[in-house]
Amino acid sequence: MKSNRAFGAIVGRRLVLRAIGGAGVSAAMGPATGFAQGAIPSATINVRDFGAKGDGRADDADAIGKAIQAGIARGQGASVFFPAGRYVLRNTQRAQIRTTYAVTEGMGDGYARPAAHVLVQGARGLTLVGEPGTLLIMTSHAAAGVLLERCLDVTLRQLAIDYDPLPFTQGTIVAFDPAAGRLGLRTDAGFPPATEERFRTAEQANGSVRDPRTPEIVKVTAGRGGTLNDVNAGGIIGLGPDLFRMTVAAPERRGIEVGDRFVFPARTNGNGQAVSQYFTERCTLDRVTVYAAPVVAFILFGCDTPIFRDCVIEPLPGSGRLLSANADGVHCKWTRGTPLVERCRFIGLHDDAFTFHSTGQRVLRREGTNILIVERNEGLPRRRRIAVLEQAEGRTRGTATIKEAVLVRWRDGGAVRLVLDRMPPDVLVFEALRQDVLPPRNLDFVTPLERRADLVANLATLGAGFVVRDCVFARIRGGSRAYAAGTIEGNRFEHISGYPIRAGLDLQWPEVYYASGLTVRKNTFVGNAGGPNVRIQDVLGNGRTGRTFGNRDITIADNRFEGYGPAGAILVNSAASVRIEGNIFDGPADVPAVTLDLARDVTVDAPGPARTIVAMHAETDRGSVRLAGQIAVADRASAGFSGKQGVAQWRYRSWDGARYEDLTYDAATLAWRGAGTLLIASDRQHPAPPTPCARGRRIETARFASPAAYARP
Repeated sequence: MKSNRAFGAIVGRRLVLRAIGGAGVSAAMGPATGFAQGAIPSATINVRDFGAKGDGRADDADAIGKAIQAGIARGQGASVFFPAGRYVLRNTQRAQIRTTYAVTEGMGDGYARPAAHVLVQGARGLTLVGEPGTLLIMTSHAAAGVLLERCLDVTLRQLAIDYDPLPFTQGTIVAFDPAAGRLGLRTDAGFPPATEERFRTAEQANGSVRDPRTPEIVKVTAGRGGTLNDVNAGGIIGLGPDLFRMTVAAPERRGIEVGDRFVFPARTNGNGQAVSQYFTERCTLDRVTVYAAPVVAFILFGCDTPIFRDCVIEPLPGSGRLLSANADGVHCKWTRGTPLVERCRFIGLHDDAFTFHSTGQRVLRREGTNILIVERNEGLPRRRRIAVLEQAEGRTRGTATIKEAVLVRWRDGGAVRLVLDRMPPDVLVFEALRQDVLPPRNLDFVTPLERRADLVANLATLGAGFVVRDCVFARIRGGSRAYAAGTIEGNRFEHISGYPIRAGLDLQWPEVYYASGLTVRKNTFVGNAGGPNVRIQDVLGNGRTGRTFGNRDITIADNRFEGYGPAGAILVNSAASVRIEGNIFDGPADVPAVTLDLARDVTVDAPGPARTIVAMHAETDRGSVRLAGQIAVADRASAGFSGKQGVAQWRYRSWDGARYEDLTYDAATLAWRGAGTLLIASDRQHPAPPTPCARGRRIETARFASPAAYARP
């Protein structure tokens, strides 16, 4: 791994200069396109005129709220200006967010009542803009920093957001009992003790372990991120002012050592985002910086065409912090239009860099020929096209258009009554399963897949057409997720402990839909060893893999992959019509750069000069795979793998359609090779007989032989 100094140089100013086309930090964050001191337009509303101090001590929340209301009242084109200063916001307001549905008698029209330090509702053409050095300090972890609701053409420009007290703590592991999983941890000076109630009751009690030489990076051991999980309310025990003890489950103990650094967030699943948007249209965040957030930095619900330009999420420079946001960078749910994230820099997140998705709502009841009662969310308005998904294999039963959507009561809560233009066939509803209670929506590893109700997904609110370009994503515990057509280009992904790019159904949350029309091109991936750098795969409940080819028309081209781990650079599963072309792979010599699982109609064109290893597993339609360039095909070895022919009755052979030819063992790479076109490595596993050949299908011009008793054409 790189040293701290070297890594800092990589993700520092020079990398940002490249990522944003030479604009540089000073140009991107300075006064050239904002308001310089002494140059405030006369029509601008100044928060100081309403009593805001910006001195880092006074509560400026009420004064800022009055200035914003004055800006909204002034109408289109108004600006609310924040002179440079540290604005502390202690008071919060509670938004009254209305439902998007028609409401039946006896049902309220409320959707949510989130709290916010800065609340902007119903604004048109308003700009909130700060000078360089404007910092908004939020004090409640249960409240959003800035909340926009049903706004149109609103811009946040050149504002920075921090939280005090911090929503996470960090320190050093000072004792470890691997057998019992007990850890002794000491928090750094100036960071909150983990024995505080907000850590003990965190809804997502997971932390991360870091190598002391590179504490900015989540520790990766044998392809797995070093994590601190499975903490409950009684799992944190105070041992002193800055000492505490916790217990971690067996799978999480691997690789932990005394002296490792740790980060532990107090993360909830509710409010606490730095910037929240509800049902906005064409709103822009321009040069907005987030230094800390209790949950997500930027979250959106039901928004249209959001823009994030030159935004930064990073630990406060000079603070010694190892973390910025406790969760995602940009999280778009039920988004329409064409979301854009460009020239941004996201560093030190504790979850995903960006996510574009809709949610799958379970079907509760069927009424008549064309009516479904489904779980409530705000992403199913009328005149939208939906798909009905079954959960056993992840297949689409059919599609329909919503003619009417009404909020109704189901059992003790709210639900949505959908009148459709047609009913997809064989819809499985919850009431037909005769279960007493609905299973958990998220991460249900108990309910059999065939006992799960179908899901409804709105195909118009997937964030289709999204663009993420010319950004830097580094030192991130999660990765990123896309569930629709979109473009990811010109970005740099560095030291991502999860999957830098992941696309396809994920019904464990459940987040939908298939990735159809996704392009990943001209990106650079560096040091992402925790899993495939680009993963196209459907995930069902119970951790099962999808059984369809719903992910289609995928292009992965002209990217550079450096320093990937044993999982390789690209995994394609549950997908068809995939082009993998012009990529440069610089990873372990004996690791397949590309793995094809349950894939068909795939082109892999590797320009070289180095050979690219492609692994094709049993369910790949090999006849529809086209290989070109410097490629070796990797297959799986026998359980009794050896460097000698005949051991455990195995012969390592190729088949040219007429005869077998023994492969040659290469001791330097621990692999059997033949004619430069194929490879059987020691960490691969053949399927068992009775197939006459290991695969029984053509692999270009080769087949791999089973044990001698079965080695027949």
